[in-house]
Amino acid sequence: MAKPYYLVLDDAKRNLSKRPYQTNDCVVRTLAILTDTPYDLVYSTLARSGRKPCQGCDIAAWLRRRAGLAFNHRFVQIKIRKVMPDDFAGLYPKGKFLLESHDHCWAFCDSRHYDLIRVHDPIVRVWEVKKGY
Repeated sequence: MAKPYYLVLDDAKRNLSKRPYQTNDCVVRTLAILTDTPYDLVYSTLARSGRKPCQGCDIAAWLRRRAGLAFNHRFVQIKIRKVMPDDFAGLYPKGKFLLESHDHCWAFCDSRHYDLIRVHDPIVRVWEVKKGY
């Protein structure tokens, strides 16, 4: 049986941004956390790419259009079968990852889940995140 992962409650400093009441912003928060980029800069960059306020964003399509490059980081998709969040840390205990379920994404760094909720849905897509291009 997998050990539950450690959840770090993190809003990517959204509460200190120009937009503290945003919803459906998991992509914004995740990119801000993984790349150590200010929330408002990530928000405005995604807005220029077509993301509407308080609406989700297809992070996979956005990263593919940018060849996996964003905010001085490289995002490389890792092919995996569906895996539960509790099992992911056992497979990848070290490193920085953007994890996606069918309707949510979050940051996972060195066996810690950075988000506002604990996710119980299977992970369907994984991006490893490396600093630099």
